[in-house]
Formats: sequence, C-alpha cells, structure tokens
Amino acid sequence: MWHWALHSGVASRADATLAPPRPTMVAIVSDQTDMDRAWEELRTPPGLVAQYFGGQIVMQANPTALHDMIIRNATRQDYPGVEAWGERGIDLGPDGKPRPDLVYIAPEDIDLTARDWPTPLLQAVAEVVSPSSARDDWHTKRDLYARHGIPVYVVIDPRDATWQVFVLVEGLYAHKSDGVFGQTITADLPAGTVSIDTRQWQPYPKSERAAGT
Repeated sequence: MWHWALHSGVASRADATLAPPRPTMVAIVSDQTDMDRAWEELRTPPGLVAQYFGGQIVMQANPTALHDMIIRNATRQDYPGVEAWGERGIDLGPDGKPRPDLVYIAPEDIDLTARDWPTPLLQAVAEVVSPSSARDDWHTKRDLYARHGIPVYVVIDPRDATWQVFVLVEGLYAHKSDGVFGQTITADLPAGTVSIDTRQWQPYPKSERAAGT
C-alpha cells in the first residue's frame, strides 16, 4: 500500500530570499515491491511530471520553458561519438528509474525498444536544476549516478547561470570543472571529449529562483 505526502522541496542556501519552490508530491510505500508496482501503475495527472529514484516516487509541477530550452538546445548540438537525448529513462535497479534531463550515449548502444536504458551503456548524464529539484540534483541523484558507475555527471543550474562537471573517481564523483552560461562545457567521456555550447542558455528570472543546494 502507498500514499502521497506533500513536502515543499526547499533546500538550504543561506541567501534563500526569493520565492519558495513549488510543492512536491512524494510516494511513501512499505517496501520495494510496492514501490515498483506503484511506479508501473502510476498515472501522472496533467501538469505534473514523475520520477522514481532513491526509494521514492516524486511528482512535481512541469518545469518552465527556460528549463526545457536548455535541454532542447543541448540535444540539438553535434557531439563526436555520442548523442544527447532529453529526459530519457535509465535503469538503476533497486534505486529506481529516474529520467535525467540529458543522457549522453554512443549511437551503437541505443536500444529503441527499451523503456529505460541500463547505466553501463551511458557516457554521461546531466540535470538542469529547478527550484524544487535542487537538493535531488545536487545530492541525491549525484550519489545514485555515482553508485551506478555513470562516468560523468553535469549539473546545470539556471538559478545562478552556472554549471559544474563531475567525473567518477573510485566510485565517487570528483569536481572536474565549473563555469557560467556562455562558457563552453568540456567533458571527457569514454567515447571522447565533447564540448557543450551554452551561449544560448538563460538564467531563471528572479521570481523563479529559490533556495539552493
């Protein structure tokens, strides 16, 4: 049996002086079998998006167009040896089936019949931070992606127009580089080095920003 609980999704940043993030619905279940069944049976209401990771199913309001514009722009760029897919489901086994905002994968590894791609096939993943997802993007998902051996993790944060690249070192992510929108993201993937052009990316307006990491 499962039920839904409402929480604010507020993360803790000392300078959190702007509007709070939109509420988040989280599924609370009794065991892993219930969680898997809840995910398979879930019918997401209009206006919400759902993800399953870290022992919970999270439903949040649809992100803004600025959030999605970054994903759209990144997936339309050309990368040597890999393709970028937006909001593609990945399989973390008992840790869930999240949908990273960006998934980088070699063309020969793409399985068009799979609902969720296994992590050994992935070159990198990236998350575009929303006010309500900051804690998950900066901490929960970073730990999960590292645990499952994804070589590179990129966090794109439109709240302050910054990005950070993390690389897997002995099972944990280590900071590799960072910058601001307008500067090129360079990431060394197993398939080779890719460059992500961020010149068209825009920060959230002040009314859309909220508490941080």
